[in-house]
Amino acid sequence: MFIEELLDFCCEMGRQLTRNGGEIYRVEESITRILAAYGYPQAEVFAIPSYVTVSVREAGHTYTSMVRIRDSANRLEYLDRLNDLCRRICREPMEIGQARAELEAIVHRALYPVTVSYLLNGVVAAFSTLLWGGTAPDACIAFFCGLLIRLIVPKLRSMRTNIFFLNVIAAMAQAAVPLLLIRLGLPNHSDKVIIGTIMLLVPGLAITNAMRDVLAGDFLTFVVRMAEVLITAVAIALGIAVSIALFRLIPTAKPLYTPTETRNLPALQCVYAAIACLGFCGVFEVHRLKFVLASCFAGGAAWGIYLLTANCSQMVRYLIATIACALLAEIFARIFRAPATLFLLVGIIPMVPGGGLYYTMEALLNGDRVLCAELGIQTAAAATAIAVGVSLVSSLMRLIPRCGVHHITQNKPD
Repeated sequence: MFIEELLDFCCEMGRQLTRNGGEIYRVEESITRILAAYGYPQAEVFAIPSYVTVSVREAGHTYTSMVRIRDSANRLEYLDRLNDLCRRICREPMEIGQARAELEAIVHRALYPVTVSYLLNGVVAAFSTLLWGGTAPDACIAFFCGLLIRLIVPKLRSMRTNIFFLNVIAAMAQAAVPLLLIRLGLPNHSDKVIIGTIMLLVPGLAITNAMRDVLAGDFLTFVVRMAEVLITAVAIALGIAVSIALFRLIPTAKPLYTPTETRNLPALQCVYAAIACLGFCGVFEVHRLKFVLASCFAGGAAWGIYLLTANCSQMVRYLIATIACALLAEIFARIFRAPATLFLLVGIIPMVPGGGLYYTMEALLNGDRVLCAELGIQTAAAATAIAVGVSLVSSLMRLIPRCGVHHITQNKPD
């Protein structure tokens, strides 16, 4: 039956949008508009990060289809192309078989080659380390740690390892490398290396989408995503803490040399942030050059604004920089007719307070409860500022269609 094929297609579309970084409100709106385009304007769509259900009524009968989402891919290239497919279907409905074939072609598109994927993971870790004040040797160590993360995480995911254990193991492994080198007499700024590398593990997508979903009134999804964020943060901190505690039991060899200190110029830091964003474009499978350049510009510009506001409090600096990044993401989304998440997620990653998480955990290990509490509050304040900045801009931009351009976008997913 046509209705059954249509519902199955909509559920699969919802599953792919969700697992590839789509906000829940985008999933529900896209499916609702697709069904309206095919003559079912009164459809009911319900989605959470792990589940999508679609229901319509026809000739006195209710038809329902549902799908369970058991994994995530976070491939933003797929998100953009799926969004474009939804837009085309809303403009001119096509046969379900053709729509299904195009969807399958999108989710089976070639990804970056494995060697390129490893390289870009290393680039993220290396330039994030430089951004946090590490030296060139530190960046080389971090590059290797990034390769290690790329090796471990897919292996654990293929074994269906739960998110907590996966992040504990990955964080332990990457922290062990610089700590081991210190014990062998090869000193380095292990804190900078670890902070730079854990940027590959921080749940930036969950944080970003949680803020955008709660603005759409989806509080259940907000709770689910924030639970994921907290679990991931605790797992990362625990993995690093275990490595530090274990290596403190091992005697340290005489250092072969004294590590140098570095002070990066602000302009150089912006370059580091932009190159780190370039690496994240590879991590999140962003392929189109214009999207890559726009995302890198957003990240570098946001970090530059963070540096320019040095006279403000830390929370205000994060807030202003996040607002700038989110505004740029919304502008690029409208210029390129692509999801704002694509630009926002990549651009905002350098500002995620991974350093605060590390130093809070280190203070706790050292038994300094006062410093631990102080750093913990600062880290929470920075994360809150990022969330508020994203929320403010998203709220403003969602009002724009009501100010005169609603007729352009009402049948097209954003």
